[in-house]
Amino acid sequence: MNQSDEYPPQPLPKGVEPIPGEPFRFHVASRSRPGAKWLVDVEANFCACESHQFRTAPKLQRGEPVVRCWHLQQARDFFLDTLIRLWTQNEQKEKRTR
Repeated sequence: MNQSDEYPPQPLPKGVEPIPGEPFRFHVASRSRPGAKWLVDVEANFCACESHQFRTAPKLQRGEPVVRCWHLQQARDFFLDTLIRLWTQNEQKEKRTR
């Protein structure tokens, strides 16, 4: 059994849109406001939503442990899932050329 059999690919989170030319920034759809999108930067650990601005960011500034807002978690999942998929594809290509 190979690793891809053990860990089948997961669907990418819905409502996450990469911003072209900015690999760490995304627009993430709001769950509570249909049609609204929040700007998320996974590198800066930033989300423009109220939850992040008023709950999470102040705790981060004080060095307290926090749970990321839903939008930031969705963007991180999208980013990491995409990175893993691209890494795996690259590894498979390298194995074929050996």
